[in-house]
Amino acid sequence: MLVYLKAERLKNKRSLVEKMLYGVPIIFVLFCLALSGLMFGGTKTDYFMAIVYNWFPTTFIPIIIALLTNQLVTREKNSGYALFFKSHDISFRKSWLAKVINTVANLGMMLLINYLLTILLEYFFLHEQVSYWQMFKTSVVIWLCSLTLIPLSLYLVEKSAPIIVIILNFVMGIVGVVVSTTAYWWLCPWSWSARLTAPLMGIAPNGLFLQPNDPLWRTDVIFSGLLIALLSFVGLTYLTMFLYDRRKEQADD
Repeated sequence: MLVYLKAERLKNKRSLVEKMLYGVPIIFVLFCLALSGLMFGGTKTDYFMAIVYNWFPTTFIPIIIALLTNQLVTREKNSGYALFFKSHDISFRKSWLAKVINTVANLGMMLLINYLLTILLEYFFLHEQVSYWQMFKTSVVIWLCSLTLIPLSLYLVEKSAPIIVIILNFVMGIVGVVVSTTAYWWLCPWSWSARLTAPLMGIAPNGLFLQPNDPLWRTDVIFSGLLIALLSFVGLTYLTMFLYDRRKEQADD
């Protein structure tokens, strides 16, 4: 399995994935800083934090996952990977699992860079004290809640056009914001990050600050939401891995 993981990492060398890994968080955080100043007449930490921890999980992460998975799958599809796998006795299942793990790691790295850049700007530019531990916990929760979208997007890119997956994730990200405020938030993977971020950061899915008596402050959804997210990720990873493996049988025919 380690060989497959190393192979996936080597594929990303000097690729768009590697550029996105560092470029996207930097551009996003600077964009949020500028936007907080334009929209609210000043770069206050509250506004800056609200934009960072609302827009990134609801809008940017679904699109980022679509782009990352597109790069991994499209490159192989264009090179006739099925015949290559067949002739070299390469495991389709291990290759798929390596793609999922690689994307999980890349997404985690992006969120870590996003977190560190946010801290640096708050400390050196905004000069305000915030709960760094709370920000870290929220970043981890966003990462875990977004994992299910990875095998799902990988499989959709494999079966359809990349632009369709990008548009789908963008639209569903918006739908997720709406659904996250309802009792059915747990049915929509695109709403999990927005729903769990609300009690952690005090930010509503629409980007506004929660009122003291808002029901979105309920913290009991965090455990249930993470459990649903992790079980869905594991289940969907193995399901898509099985479906992907069927392509080897088709190549053998």
